[in-house]
Amino acid sequence: MMKICAVATIICASLLSAHLLAKTRSVGEIDIHYSVLASIDLPPSVAKQYKITRGGRNALLNIAFRHRATDRALAAHIEGTHSDLIHRHPLKFREIRAGNAIYYLSEFNFTPREKIYFRLTVRINGKLNDTFTFQHALFPEG
Repeated sequence: MMKICAVATIICASLLSAHLLAKTRSVGEIDIHYSVLASIDLPPSVAKQYKITRGGRNALLNIAFRHRATDRALAAHIEGTHSDLIHRHPLKFREIRAGNAIYYLSEFNFTPREKIYFRLTVRINGKLNDTFTFQHALFPEG
């Protein structure tokens, strides 16, 4: 079975919580795994390990890329924004490497229960140049 090397997977294993499951977008031979969660839902030890600020209005976007045929993690360049109905803000990603895994994290502020709109542009060594959008609402438990 293909491994999904993303912080969301680690977090899901830690919390065993269904609402943290990653979504997947497939483009050609590349799978893009992404998830959004409220940082307050992270166990303090996981937040500390990845230097994530926990808080009621802090959220985390996690994204990882895998080449389907080789099941290898891929490095990428990501640009993006998150917005509500009025404001648009840039996302700043940081790369995390752990063993053979590569994932990208972006922290941002949000308003609970409001839809957040994301627009991401991804570039991977000439193999992929993709822009996609998605939306998500957060209902933090903490």
